Amino acid sequence: MSDSASLLGAGFAVLAGASAQRATGLGFGLVSAPFLTLALGPHNGVGWANLLASCVAGAVLLTSVRNVDWPRAWRLAAGALLGVIPGILLGRFVPAPVVQVIVGGLVLLALGVVVFTRERKLVAVPGGAWSAGVLSGFMGASAGVGGPPLALYAKSTDWWSVSFVPTAQVVFIVTGVTSVVSRGISMVNWSLTVVMVVGLAVGLVVGHLIARRIPETLTLNLALTLAALGSIATIVTGVRGLVCGEPGCFGAVS
Repeated sequence: MSDSASLLGAGFAVLAGASAQRATGLGFGLVSAPFLTLALGPHNGVGWANLLASCVAGAVLLTSVRNVDWPRAWRLAAGALLGVIPGILLGRFVPAPVVQVIVGGLVLLALGVVVFTRERKLVAVPGGAWSAGVLSGFMGASAGVGGPPLALYAKSTDWWSVSFVPTAQVVFIVTGVTSVVSRGISMVNWSLTVVMVVGLAVGLVVGHLIARRIPETLTLNLALTLAALGSIATIVTGVRGLVCGEPGCFGAVS
């Protein structure tokens, strides 16, 4: 992937992900993580996805903090903290191309679960909040995608109330900050930094403007489509890296 293509892909992914999360409460990781992994490499891509996701979640939370379900937020966040540990270990000790394949595969798996359980009633189990938090933390730390477990938990407990969106942001902030502090991230070139920051700011504004004008299902469907394309591209890039065995196969931007 060329530098210009990486810039455009990363900028658009951040913009689209921020718009989706501002409008619906979910979607930043699903949309952005695969493209950022392509642009920055597996380790740094997931790290930046977590950092930017924390910023988006913080912005969304500021507008709805009064609706947070704090008892449920603490249970989910505590589980997420446990899940972050194995997620970070996976990224640290597994070869980079394998992580790329895992990142893309996790996103595709999450998408499949979300799509095929959309009209189904999942069984709520004891400790469901803790389990959902652990899965969210693990997927967030390893792949930058922590939303699907929370969405499935919400469905299984009929928790599609006004408190879901702000409560989910608390979990995203805990996962993102913990992951970034634990794994660390490398600075990227100034042009890519500017593109991501601008994309984040514009995405938040766009998401705010469309939140009450476009049907939520349309926004979610677009986010899922972009995530699917990005995850497939990530898997292909990882496979290329495994086949040729050279870092240059990743097309990462230094």
